[in-house]
Amino acid sequence: IAQPGGEESLNVAAAAAICLAYPDMVGLLGDKYQEHETVVSLAEQGSAIVTFVSATSTWTMVIVYTDKTACVLATGTDFQMVLQ
Repeated sequence: IAQPGGEESLNVAAAAAICLAYPDMVGLLGDKYQEHETVVSLAEQGSAIVTFVSATSTWTMVIVYTDKTACVLATGTDFQMVLQ
């Protein structure tokens, strides 16, 4: 999970192993990394891809399954929203 200051504690492969109940994931990312839901995209078969972003532009992307389990897909820094 990306940390303020640009250091990453996990790479993409390791990040995929982190799964929590969605409310717990929201709490963890908010409390520990000050990241909040910024982008929600519906995926196949009822799942969703949610990107959490902090004021310092760190981000965490998670997949949320229909049973409300959320698993980290990737983390990073320098999030930018591009609207066209």
